[in-house]
Amino acid sequence: MPSWEALTSHVPLVAPGGAGRPVTVPIMLEGRERWVAVSGVDFGDGTVYALQDVTEEHALEKTRSDFVATASHELRTPLAAVYGAVRTLRREDVELSEDDRTQFLEMIESEATRLATIVDQILLAGQLDADAVELEVTDCEPAEIAARVLDSAATHVPDGISFGLDADGPLKIACDENKLRQVLVNLVDNAVKYSPGGGRIEISVRGQDSRCLIAVSDEGLGIPASA
Repeated sequence: MPSWEALTSHVPLVAPGGAGRPVTVPIMLEGRERWVAVSGVDFGDGTVYALQDVTEEHALEKTRSDFVATASHELRTPLAAVYGAVRTLRREDVELSEDDRTQFLEMIESEATRLATIVDQILLAGQLDADAVELEVTDCEPAEIAARVLDSAATHVPDGISFGLDADGPLKIACDENKLRQVLVNLVDNAVKYSPGGGRIEISVRGQDSRCLIAVSDEGLGIPASA
């Protein structure tokens, strides 16, 4: 067994009948990293070790942890904007014009919508994890959904990035409007994230042979061909 000392050096040994908590450590096995849970029982004349490959469980737990960290970060930004706008509107020592008040209210509405979108994504992630995604299929206009996604993204887009919508004439499809919006929000957010040098991000909507093709394109870093 490779890396035997690394596997066993930090494992607390217990007496027969005792309850020891396994220690999870990484090892390299046949050129691949594997995570192994190790526990040991000391019988006096020798020690019995139990090893279990928990690589998949470790990857799932890391994914969960990364998701929680990302969601927390994504929630802080709109929350800070809403909090700041409300605090400013309530200040009595600052005279705000009607235009200023309207702008702050629009900011609150926009960021509240963004918060709702993030919460929807968290709920959808839970449904996907439980293999229990619920769909509410209705007649929708994909171009209208795409336009709203771009309008929302434009409120917090970095400098140097522009948006565009290239759509056929009136087109209706049967879909879950909320889920489609979530997909487009994720794609547009990724396009913005991976366009550090700016550029144009465009959603195209095409209808053909009773089908609808929706594509998001950008001028950013792209995906390596090897991926």
